[in-house]
Amino acid sequence: MKARMNVLLVVLSVAATSGMASIQVEVNGRPMFFDVPPMRIGGRTMVPLRGIFESLGAQVQWDASSRTITATKDATNVQLGIGDRRAAVNGQTVLLDVPASILRGSTMVPLRFVSEALGADVKWFEATQLVSITSAGPIAVASAAQPPVGRPALRPVVARQATTAVMVIPEGTVIPVSLDMALSSATSRQGDRFDVSVSSARVGDAEFPLGTKIEGIVAETQQASSGQPGMLDLSFRDVILASGERLHAQGSLIALDDKNTQMTNGRLEATPVNRSNSNPTKLIAIGAGAGLILGKLTDHTLEGTLLGALGGYLYSESQRKKAPAPTDVAVAQGAAFGVRLDRALSYTTSRAFAVAREGYVGAHSQALLPVNLPLRDISVGMNGQGIRFAESQQPFENQGLVLVLLQPVMTEAQVNYSYDDARQTIRVDTDRGALYLKIGSAYALLEGSRENLETPAQLRGGAVFVPLHFLALATGTDVLWNAQSRAVTLTTR
Repeated sequence: MKARMNVLLVVLSVAATSGMASIQVEVNGRPMFFDVPPMRIGGRTMVPLRGIFESLGAQVQWDASSRTITATKDATNVQLGIGDRRAAVNGQTVLLDVPASILRGSTMVPLRFVSEALGADVKWFEATQLVSITSAGPIAVASAAQPPVGRPALRPVVARQATTAVMVIPEGTVIPVSLDMALSSATSRQGDRFDVSVSSARVGDAEFPLGTKIEGIVAETQQASSGQPGMLDLSFRDVILASGERLHAQGSLIALDDKNTQMTNGRLEATPVNRSNSNPTKLIAIGAGAGLILGKLTDHTLEGTLLGALGGYLYSESQRKKAPAPTDVAVAQGAAFGVRLDRALSYTTSRAFAVAREGYVGAHSQALLPVNLPLRDISVGMNGQGIRFAESQQPFENQGLVLVLLQPVMTEAQVNYSYDDARQTIRVDTDRGALYLKIGSAYALLEGSRENLETPAQLRGGAVFVPLHFLALATGTDVLWNAQSRAVTLTTR
């Protein structure tokens, strides 16, 4: 008989003594329980041969003198010896990934051998740590002769259809969340607790079921003072499921952008350089009414992502001429960011959720979060007059930061500019000197001085889109973005 094999090898290389959640086995949809459970040994998933073979309708015999197992099912005959990588299926040699071994009285074989020996369909689901085995034929459990090493036959206990499953979330996984209450460096104190809600719109689209919250704690706070911006450092301790069950967790703040996160096999995770806490991400006020940075503060620079979507931000050309006063962090209720799990976490949930999650992960190999998605409800106005854009050239958001088509705004502001297509460079002659911006650059040059921007300018369909900070520099206006009303307003002073 030609063996059929459909084994999904999504393998975690951990020792058999690892603290990961136990591996579950189901045969034809029914959960199986064994004295010695399946486990990971040497990077392979090892399963108890007798219990699984008998549940698939095979008769199993043990020859103690030769330390050989013989299993028969219908016209199929399987023979293998302990410590031997070679098995015989109907007289044909089959090589095992690793030799069969005896563990606490049970013969353990690699998972793939179940498929190769009896033609069963075997699947491995990483998210639920589940081995699902489906037999092509009817099951008639037969009694065995002598069990391995003198122990009684380990009959699998066939229970009712499983209603729960174990979910395993690896270290480094990023959970998108939203803040349940406002936080401020002016009023929050070290040790204050707060909750965030796991972002989820339907069953299976998040690592946890709908209604799950994560409890956070203010690890450090700094009020704005002379020369020092406001700052909040947050950490996360417990996951609270909708049922009220609390799961101990260890998590850190992370930005939901492509510099900090990536999609791997349908799961959002931290990029390799953002997996450690050597330089933790913090919420930092950047002054001059400009908003918040979710990023990392070093001795020399501030790197991060402007969280304009937290409620709004203001770019004021008149304000930037003055020394900006330090401001406090004010994080609005509903602010979106990520929680990075700093160690693996497992929990028991309903089988319905586990199946939905597995399906969602399998179907989504790209980013869960939309990037550069055109949002046609963003309006732009100057001094009370609306500015119109072509259907294909609407303002859009890039990870919460707004970019606007340059030409209509400059026309409305009656400001001349030039664009060098070969160099992909914009030039504007302002009352403070020549202003240059190259497409893709994160900063502009104003009379040779560097002006950092919240996001680079982009070309879309040959048209130039610029961030709001550049509009303020180019037009000499105050540019306000209101996230609630989704409106950009330019005001001449």
